[in-house]
Amino acid sequence: MPGEGIPIYTNFLTLPLFQNLKSRVDEESYLTDYYSIRFKKRSENVTLSYQDIQLIKKFDNKLYAKSLRLLTKGFISKKVPLYQQSYNLKTEKFTTKNINMAQCLLTMEHLAEVRKLPVASQKWLQKKVELNQLYNIYSRKGKAVDRNQSASNYALAALIGRTTSNEKLYRSAIKSLIAFQVSDTSSKIYGSFGDKKTNQVYSFNELLALLALSNIKTAEFDY
Repeated sequence: MPGEGIPIYTNFLTLPLFQNLKSRVDEESYLTDYYSIRFKKRSENVTLSYQDIQLIKKFDNKLYAKSLRLLTKGFISKKVPLYQQSYNLKTEKFTTKNINMAQCLLTMEHLAEVRKLPVASQKWLQKKVELNQLYNIYSRKGKAVDRNQSASNYALAALIGRTTSNEKLYRSAIKSLIAFQVSDTSSKIYGSFGDKKTNQVYSFNELLALLALSNIKTAEFDY
């Protein structure tokens, strides 16, 4: 097969492709959210969770350094060790009203991949996972705004646990993740992480669950 043995990122995100993308969305050495073909202009916003700094580092060290600084600047506080959602280049301010946990966890995972995730964030996450209180939306003061939960959040927590070699976090997150799996064999979506009442299944939940559950031995966990 063509490209066999070549890492995935070099197959689908070659340096020329990266450079072309960067030329479209780069503003002040930040990768902005999008480029409008219709209006021929870049977005003024930089969403922190979009900054895959480990991947960026493979292609552009200068851009990596600036993206890392932005993510670090987006850390809210030691009391609320979560991350801002978006930064506006025009106002030079973060525009976060409430914290979308999925986006925050993606930012945390990206930081963990380059060993820059603060211990305070890891401890906060581990506590919430162990209490089974990893809610979907928090205020900037750390209060739960939406107490619904999702499989994707626990999958991301598990990935962070694996990335940081935090076995306790990983195990706790996996147990919570499995609780979302549809176990009714008569269900049309049996085995998925969807809603068995509505039969709705979301790819974000499913794909992250697959990533979190990959390369583990079932015998190691008490489901």
